Amino acid sequence: MNTETDIKRVGKSGQISLGKQLAGHYFREQRQDDGSIVLVPVVVVAKSHWSVRDAGKIRKAIAWAAANPAKGSDVELVAAKAEGAGSRSKRGK
Repeated sequence: MNTETDIKRVGKSGQISLGKQLAGHYFREQRQDDGSIVLVPVVVVAKSHWSVRDAGKIRKAIAWAAANPAKGSDVELVAAKAEGAGSRSKRGK
C-alpha cells in the first residue's frame, strides 16, 4: 500500500488542488465527526447507461450499504493475515 502525505491549503475560493493527475476524476466527500474530510474515489455512471437488470442490482447494493455502514479495520491484522496466506504452499506443489 502506497501512502503519501502532503499538506494542502484551501484557497480563497474554497478549493484545494490535488494535482493534474486527478483532474476530471470524481470523489465522494466524507466529513467525519472529528472534523476530518476523507475523499473516496468513485466512478459515476450515467443513469442512461443502466439496464433494467443493473438498476435492480444498484438499488440492492445501495440498500445493503445503508444497512451496513463502513467500519475501521485493524491494518496490522489484515497485513498479518495476507502475509500468512501468501506463505502457504500451493495445492499440488
